[in-house]
Amino acid sequence: PRSSHDLVVLGDTLYAVGGWDLLGADGGETWCETMAALDLTAATPEWRSIPQPFTRRALIATAFHDRLWVIGGFTDSEEVSTQVDVFDPVTGRWSRGPDLPSGGVNGFAPAACVADGRLLASVADGSLLALDEQAGTWQSVARTSPRIVHRMVPVEEGVILVGGAAGKDNLDRVEWIALP
Repeated sequence: PRSSHDLVVLGDTLYAVGGWDLLGADGGETWCETMAALDLTAATPEWRSIPQPFTRRALIATAFHDRLWVIGGFTDSEEVSTQVDVFDPVTGRWSRGPDLPSGGVNGFAPAACVADGRLLASVADGSLLALDEQAGTWQSVARTSPRIVHRMVPVEEGVILVGGAAGKDNLDRVEWIALP
């Protein structure tokens, strides 16, 4: 069991990455140390475990350049993480991507997607970031309403941000952001 994780389809495989299992009022929690993978083309699909080099929840994951990108989250040490980890399904190896810019809780429950051929991340302070692959850094490309625990969907010439939370309020706001 896991919650506060993310799911991504990459090729013919469904990946469940990150998260934790809350064990009830007196049971504490168990952090997921492995990623689960399911071959969607198998005649009898079975989950297999792949070790993760991290234990985080409230993260986001997406497929980009035939790799699984795991962005941000909250650690088992109760810290917001700006770490980015990249899984290559061909080699079965993890590597580090460029961390998100630090500041506040920007790594907590971000949103991400691929739009216009770029990897994008929407973070808590309202920054819409694009990965600069040549520089190995994230660049701010637009401003949005600050929010966490939301989703970002690519659309023609931009992205749409859906839902989330800001402060103590859940948002019913949908925002279209043009990409420069």
